[in-house]
Amino acid sequence: ALHRVLNISESTPITHDLFERLIAEKVREQTDLDYKATAYDFDDETKRFELAKDICAMANSGGGWIICGLGEKKEIPTGFSPLNLDPKSETKIRELIEKRIEPSLQIDIYVVSRDDDTDTILAIKIPDSAQRPHLLRAKKTADATKSFVVPVRDGARTAWIGERELRKMYTD
Repeated sequence: ALHRVLNISESTPITHDLFERLIAEKVREQTDLDYKATAYDFDDETKRFELAKDICAMANSGGGWIICGLGEKKEIPTGFSPLNLDPKSETKIRELIEKRIEPSLQIDIYVVSRDDDTDTILAIKIPDSAQRPHLLRAKKTADATKSFVVPVRDGARTAWIGERELRKMYTD
């Protein structure tokens, strides 16, 4: 998504300039591109679930990018937002995926800053997974009998699929 929306080759390295272009060109969030003003707080169970949900939804919807450190208004990036990253963020993200998403998946993580170490971006690239549907281990749901839920992207938002849609994903 990142390379496609900027109309550049997939082999173009991930640099800070790419994120500056997203802002300058007012590239809107979409099914495979999601902006977050802050990084996920690993000390907060709700935020850990949110990250796992976002990664799982993206994997179930053809892959894409979650970009932390870009503020947005009405799904359009408005500028850089200061991130306070834990040095172990990458490890914590990978451990979260291992514990919460079935089957697990491999992602790419990029931490990119300007040359003066400002405007840091945490970018997570989620692949288009041949193993979908990916199930998200649910800690709390409206229906306490469910141990897994299945998120998908619906445009720039996350939606939850029901049993019928899940069966269709398996047969497709």
